[in-house]
Amino acid sequence: LTESAALGHPNKHVLTQALGITNASELRLGRNGGALRQGEWIMLASDGVTNTLSASDISAVLDTSHDVKAATEALMKTTLDRAPSDNVTMVLARWTGASGTAETMPRLYPQA
Repeated sequence: LTESAALGHPNKHVLTQALGITNASELRLGRNGGALRQGEWIMLASDGVTNTLSASDISAVLDTSHDVKAATEALMKTTLDRAPSDNVTMVLARWTGASGTAETMPRLYPQA
């Protein structure tokens, strides 16, 4: 799906698996490859955030912030001020290590 199609998909809120509920033998684990460059952000967020803020809303905050705590507080405040229709949960991190290639970056998950 394209990003715009996914935003309007009728099943976008449906969980297909969840830790603690799905049997371990049935979990479908995945991972993204690549390397983070210095200053890049990682954000995990619930529907309450992503249904309330657009990608450009989120980018505007992250592009002007260098502090993870301040950026998190700004995103949460903006989300809550807009009266989200779902729960609001977010984890935000910023890579401050050196830039590099996938081969030179620390591995954050077990190798397959």
